[in-house]
Amino acid sequence: MGFERVKEEIKRHKLLYSIFIGDFNARIANFDSNIDSVISSNNRQRKSKDKTTNTRVKDLIKTATDHMYTVTNGNFQSDLEGEFTFNNNNGSSVMD
Repeated sequence: MGFERVKEEIKRHKLLYSIFIGDFNARIANFDSNIDSVISSNNRQRKSKDKTTNTRVKDLIKTATDHMYTVTNGNFQSDLEGEFTFNNNNGSSVMD
């Protein structure tokens, strides 16, 4: 489901509490949505071992911020360092 489809579903269903699970193929490095610091389990900036961003970073962060969603990778007690979520012979990444 792409960003536009997510936005349509939010508006259509007036979703107040939602969890979107999946992979938006957005590499956002250490970027946070504004809401992340409020929701974070330890009140700190989100971390990610992936220091690379791609063209989807703005869409994901804007959508998350506009709708008060948080990126969980690297933001909760179970993943304080933002561990890599993908590894292969070409390298590693955190896909949010």
